Amino acid sequence: MGNFVAYSKFGKKPDYILNKIKHPGNIGKLKKTCAKRAILWLLSKAPHSVKEIADHFEISPELIKFFIGELIADKKVVKLEESSRYKVTLNLYK
Repeated sequence: MGNFVAYSKFGKKPDYILNKIKHPGNIGKLKKTCAKRAILWLLSKAPHSVKEIADHFEISPELIKFFIGELIADKKVVKLEESSRYKVTLNLYK
């Protein structure tokens, strides 16, 4: 593990590691898009907390909070009222 990997629509594996990046301003647009798609994929399987997402991808919770904030603003993710977990608003992966 250790690498945050998301596949493009062409099936090629981008060569980058997000777990070494501490600030979201240091991430390019493609990497942000891939990271958000990977988070959406995980959340489409079951609701997860920030810590669970960070543990799954082995990246910092701060980056996950940043991506979750953008996904909430895009209305793709909502926070469950009864817990600190997040889920996708639509089933994007059927």
